[in-house]
Amino acid sequence: MGIVGQVIVTGLVTGSFYALTAAALQLVYGSTRILNFGQGGLVVSGMFGVWWLTSSIGMGPWLALACMVPGGAALGVLFYLVVVKPLENRHQMQAAIATLAGS
Repeated sequence: MGIVGQVIVTGLVTGSFYALTAAALQLVYGSTRILNFGQGGLVVSGMFGVWWLTSSIGMGPWLALACMVPGGAALGVLFYLVVVKPLENRHQMQAAIATLAGS
């Protein structure tokens, strides 16, 4: 594959991550009416976990991704229960600042 093909694949993968993160932000905001700035940090921690599993342990990338999806979901639930849930009946700005601090 030439350099053009690599650039196209890299662009598609990067764009896919941005699109999935934007869809997750919209889903969370649409259901809770809380702007969750911690979503980006959760996505980055999941991607870092996959990178660590592949580079340090030598796990295959698809297996590392399959292992990190439940871990990322558990981390997201924990973030929701600790940071977002206590602020559901508060002003939106308080919740947004709390998620920014949690990020």
